[in-house]
Amino acid sequence: MSSMPKIELETILSIFENPARREIIKRLSQEPNYSFQLAKDTGLSQQQIANHLNVMEEAGLVDSSKRSGYGGPSRNVFSLSKSFSIVLDVAPHMYNEKLVDFDATPNRNLISEESVSFMDKVDEILEYPKSRDRIEPLAQIIGDIDEHISKLEEERLVFLFIRNLVMSEAHKEIQALDSADARRVIYSAIDEHDATVSGISKALNLREDFVREIIEKIKKDLQTNYF
Repeated sequence: MSSMPKIELETILSIFENPARREIIKRLSQEPNYSFQLAKDTGLSQQQIANHLNVMEEAGLVDSSKRSGYGGPSRNVFSLSKSFSIVLDVAPHMYNEKLVDFDATPNRNLISEESVSFMDKVDEILEYPKSRDRIEPLAQIIGDIDEHISKLEEERLVFLFIRNLVMSEAHKEIQALDSADARRVIYSAIDEHDATVSGISKALNLREDFVREIIEKIKKDLQTNYF
């Protein structure tokens, strides 16, 4: 898994703000489809569907290819071209945005034993002869994975609550600083997990000598060894 460029996140968010496009994406997540079928399924006109598909294709979210019909002319069939997860955490003392690509096959040496177990089960099913029923075991794995993801998401919410609670306490300490630049510097250091002069300078686009001067003042005012 890898983070995708920020410009792509902005593009994706602009696409997903439209409920009609979200419905089209939901349909395409199930299977590739023709524009006329998408219009029929969503209740939109074919022109509306075409406009939405053009926007998504230009953004690289959707691909199209020619497919021959049953005795009729070939038509464009549309399919999703990306696999990603959007993370957006917002709270009084937290802001986190991330677009993560999970298209690539993960390195088994870098994932949990439980994840490896799921992948082994999939490999086993894929070796079944075509005459055997694959739907039932595959559906079972999907159900087990969704249940596992649900538990992870619940635990993540607990961690977010704790993080926000801790950050609210840090916020009280930081507010003792009179300088807005000093507050920006320490917030950057905490949020980016980088308390070095070069790291803060890059994150805030400030000169290193200016950042160094601010840090010295923060250390004196807050009597901290954080930096």
